[in-house]
Amino acid sequence: QWSSRGCDVDPHTKAKDVHCQCKHLSMFAAAFLVPPQEIDPFADAKLFLTVLDNPLVVAIVASILLLYLLLIFFLWRLDRKDKKQRTVVVLEDNFPGSHYPYLIAVYTSSRVNSGTTAHVGFRINGSLAKSRVHILSARNRKILKRNTDDWFLIFCDQYLGTMESIHIWHDNYGSSPEWFCDKIHVFDLKGNIEAIFVLKQWLSLTLRDYPEANVRVATEEDVMGVKLLFVDNFFLGMRESHLF
Repeated sequence: QWSSRGCDVDPHTKAKDVHCQCKHLSMFAAAFLVPPQEIDPFADAKLFLTVLDNPLVVAIVASILLLYLLLIFFLWRLDRKDKKQRTVVVLEDNFPGSHYPYLIAVYTSSRVNSGTTAHVGFRINGSLAKSRVHILSARNRKILKRNTDDWFLIFCDQYLGTMESIHIWHDNYGSSPEWFCDKIHVFDLKGNIEAIFVLKQWLSLTLRDYPEANVRVATEEDVMGVKLLFVDNFFLGMRESHLF
């Protein structure tokens, strides 16, 4: 504990220097008492009356505030679109008598112009039966856009058995019919079984590509490939965790 006994402040003390007269040889130190700054709310309020003295600062602050409000509005609209995108679409071409449910998750690539305006159809081939032909469609939102995953619910007449392949195609409709499909997940909701079909290809009416594909179910080696896992997890993190 510090003590002031045996030390006095010398008259030569200045604002930046302290002179002490001590009667002992021990450790000593000097300190200044800094009075706390008083808060005067009335004086602070008067400062707001001087904002027009520097219009440049006012314009910059107002611009930043306006930009902040526009950004909030933009992100709010993105949140609304994201909530709408996360809904499962029950396809309208399901037959009333069909009762066996399958959940379909369609992943569109993040490549440039990978989304499509065409009407996409598919059929699931199982070891016991085939599904009816279904057309991917939704009334209230656009589907199969770039870097998105769309979820659909279909009903089949019976259990299809072990899922073996999927036949998928489109009608080349619209201004941008080319479509790059990454993969398709099919979930047997009653049997709690998942089948993954890895496409990683363009469905396009060109010299090199065709607007249809017949893809067999992926093996464990196909799904657990290092490159596929890295790319899928990277874009999944960007899509689900990124602010935009």
